[in-house]
Amino acid sequence: MDDGIETALIDWWLLDGAFLGDCSWFEDWRDEMEDDMAWELVDLWETWCGVHGNGKARTLSDREKISCGSAMMKLLGEHEKKKGEIEAEAVRIGF
Repeated sequence: MDDGIETALIDWWLLDGAFLGDCSWFEDWRDEMEDDMAWELVDLWETWCGVHGNGKARTLSDREKISCGSAMMKLLGEHEKKKGEIEAEAVRIGF
């Protein structure tokens, strides 16, 4: 029985050409999505705390800290949605 399950799992599913193609596409797409999210965080930091010529981040006023925090929370909320999309796609292809 165990050999039959192993054969079905490995030969029919994991080594299936369509599944392997889906896996490759998914991994590339996921990597691109995660890279985009990382760059969005960098862009947000550079927008609010950009480095001066002396190599130090600028100091935010209290008002700017609140606005930066709001922008960060909004961005992190968007990232959670994207992570949900990634997970849903992984489930769809059979991960």
